[in-house]
Amino acid sequence: MAHLMECVRGPAGDIIRVLDVGTGGADLPRNIARHLAHRSLRPIIFALDKQRAVADIAVERSNGSHRIVVIVGDGIALPMPDKCVDVAISSTTLHHLTDADAVRCVREMARVSRLQVIVGDLDRNLLALGGAHVLARTWWRRSRYRFDGPMSVRKAFTRSELLDIGKEAGLRSPQVHRHFPFRLTLVGLPPE
Repeated sequence: MAHLMECVRGPAGDIIRVLDVGTGGADLPRNIARHLAHRSLRPIIFALDKQRAVADIAVERSNGSHRIVVIVGDGIALPMPDKCVDVAISSTTLHHLTDADAVRCVREMARVSRLQVIVGDLDRNLLALGGAHVLARTWWRRSRYRFDGPMSVRKAFTRSELLDIGKEAGLRSPQVHRHFPFRLTLVGLPPE
């Protein structure tokens, strides 16, 4: 959220358009809408998910918010015109894609964004994997995360891999930031 708030600055009343790729239940769009509205900005959040059933959940959880528009679509072929949003974001989605599709997704996010692309994901390292295994045996014992957690960490990217994805996707000035616990955020500018 901090990277988004640094990027989005404007006078009160400005309309800010954000795309969330792989939105799931639209938790992130709801959070973004609250934060931007608190700063007296007028957010329009496009919450995109590939699966119709997941998009239906996002609609339900958004409680008919006029600030959140749920779209069914694929992140590697976004159904949106060039430069139609201010910022394109994605959170813990990229590790579900092949390396080639991860590059395509970030390239598509850059295509539709005017100001910035922000991609948050897991940090693949031994400590994170060990933590996921401990959680799988304790806290996540009876949930889907029991298997999904460790597998997601194994499929995640290292800092250098995520940076390479940003470069290959054509982002200008890509940077990867580490965040607690075991998270990476790729931030870059779309091509001019």
